[in-house]
Amino acid sequence: MSYLVLIVDDDLTTQALLQETVKSQGHTPIVCSDGKIAVEMLLSLEFQLVILDINLPGVNGWDIFNYIQKNIPRTCVLITTGTKDDKTELFEAEQSEHYKLCYKPLGKSFIQEVNSLVKKALTKRKALNNISPDLQ
Repeated sequence: MSYLVLIVDDDLTTQALLQETVKSQGHTPIVCSDGKIAVEMLLSLEFQLVILDINLPGVNGWDIFNYIQKNIPRTCVLITTGTKDDKTELFEAEQSEHYKLCYKPLGKSFIQEVNSLVKKALTKRKALNNISPDLQ
């Protein structure tokens, strides 16, 4: 089964790597390089996974992540960044099975994270779909 994966990164080399990784796993990548455009895409399409850079033009990755958590909780997020700071370290300590952080440069473990999160996205989506509408 193919899943729709939004890739949000302003670096063209990283975009190409992410796109190829997602395609090689049999999923459909949609790529954008601007945070504002990413939010518009999130409003118009249903993604199972978002691969999200932190430092973006327009709207930054943390703001997009917060939007996803509040408004589209069925979507898993893999955050990528080349910067290790207090905020990323805090996120790393608190990350869950549906929200992960990978530091750039992206290596072999990245492909494993993508596979793992796509599987968890499906499980999470199924679980949330089985909850009674009264409880959502």
